[in-house]
Amino acid sequence: MVTNVEPFKKLYGELLSAVKDHPGDMCAFFSQTGKHYYHAGKKLLFIGKSVNGWVNNARDVEELFDPHNPDRIVNRDDEIVWVEDAAETSSGYNTNRSAYWRVIKKVTQDFYGKDDWYNHIAWTNLYKISPWAGNPSGTLRQMQEAVCVKILNEEIKTLKPDVVIFLSSGWEDFYLKSTGLDPQKNQVKTWGAHETRCQTKDGITWIMSPHPMGKEEGAHVTAILEILREEK
Repeated sequence: MVTNVEPFKKLYGELLSAVKDHPGDMCAFFSQTGKHYYHAGKKLLFIGKSVNGWVNNARDVEELFDPHNPDRIVNRDDEIVWVEDAAETSSGYNTNRSAYWRVIKKVTQDFYGKDDWYNHIAWTNLYKISPWAGNPSGTLRQMQEAVCVKILNEEIKTLKPDVVIFLSSGWEDFYLKSTGLDPQKNQVKTWGAHETRCQTKDGITWIMSPHPMGKEEGAHVTAILEILREEK
């Protein structure tokens, strides 16, 4: 839950204006926070590329932020809990069939030792506007990147994570350029043909890792956990 939504509301107004000329149905995404996140011993923020469908396709910031709208994107009643609920469904989107969510779940369960792992993390995406199905095109990404940098900065300012974990296969590079992180200072964990990189700056450990789809999940989880344990 975000207590002060006004800075975000202004930024999302700017975001919707930036993509207003893009055709087709699109959805806007807002970060989600577990109910125990702010009390976690070490706060983990996971970041993906973008959503593949979300709550609605509204392009009106008032509708998206209206606290009385059941289809709002901000401070939703099922915030992050839906991830575990969706793992129990037999039809539709099942998070048990998502490599992305399986890796997050395994990392978080091991790190916190909690069955309600989803209540202890925060989650967002690099790109806040996506087509109703699939990832944003290069054009749509370019239209929103400048504002998405501002939004992610505000998310980090608000959420105050100790560790930021990108599972985005290099899509995060546009954002990292704005942080002052020096790629030459990255530590590297190699697992198979893949790498997980990390660097600590200004009290935050930044972890950059591939999107889990199609990759060996055990080795991926181990690489991330090794970094987290080294930083404890």
